[in-house]
Formats: sequence, C-alpha cells, structure tokens
Amino acid sequence: MVLGAIAPDNWGDSLALRILKHISDRLGLKANDAVFCSPEVGFIPCNFSTTNCIVYSGTHDNNTTLGWYEDEMTDESRQKLWSYLGKNPDDSNVHWKLIGLAFSTIAYQAIVPMQDVLGVRERMNIPGVGEGNWQWRYSSIALTPEIGDRLKVLTEIYNRAPKR
Repeated sequence: MVLGAIAPDNWGDSLALRILKHISDRLGLKANDAVFCSPEVGFIPCNFSTTNCIVYSGTHDNNTTLGWYEDEMTDESRQKLWSYLGKNPDDSNVHWKLIGLAFSTIAYQAIVPMQDVLGVRERMNIPGVGEGNWQWRYSSIALTPEIGDRLKVLTEIYNRAPKR
C-alpha cells in the first residue's frame, strides 16, 4: 500500500494512532518548521529512519516559511537552523534553503506549498479564525522561468523526478 492514511508524527503516540499506523502502514508527516523548534531529535532530517514518510515545508494551517522564519522563530531556533545548514544565507533566501532541505531527505515525498515556492508571506488559513481565510491566490505570472529552473535543479539533484 502506498498511502493508507497520513498522520503527522507530532500527534503523539496514542493507542488509536498506533493502531492506525499498524493497520494502514501510513506515511508519517514531518514538518520542516517543527525541526528546529522541537527538542525531539527525530524530526531532524538527517535522523529520518524510514522513507515511509512525507516531508513538507508547511501546510494550509501554518505560517509560510518566510512568515515562520521572520515572525515565529526564536534567535536560538534560527541559530540551530543555520548551524544545521552550515551557513547563514540572506534571510530572504530561507524558503529555498528549506525547500532544498525537504527535497534532500529520504522521505517518500516532499511537498512544498506554493507560498513557499514564491517566497511570499500570505497565509492560506489561520485555524480558529472564522473570517478572511482561503483568500490568497497566486498569479500565473508569479511562476517565472527562474522559479521553474530552480525547482527543476532541486528535483534533479535530489532525484525527485518521476521515474519513466
């Protein structure tokens, strides 16, 4: 089975989740934003112990990578990130560093929201807020040839292209 059910690894280890994992051979979700703010070493990409997972830079319910980096990360977490990546690039480039990090993992799939690809801060949804969600839309002209080339290079470097 390729995909029976998906449950984030940070949901804990309840009996129901353990049963779901066992029955469905589910793929675990590993979020880049949890990696450098969580004390749990298992979330660090080099510690992924199975390909049976999906890594993502964010979802519709959390901040974009740029918003998270600029507004939510502590200085300590930011330092952990740059120590892990081995350098401190221009902060405006952080979304590409985390896209590359997601693509470089052994996870079965890497998922990147369009907001992270475009390097924007507009969120899709804020849980618990009744109005103003799901308003953001991308413009096709924002998908420049440079962005396409950059995604193509990462896809090829990390062998994420579909097998033919």
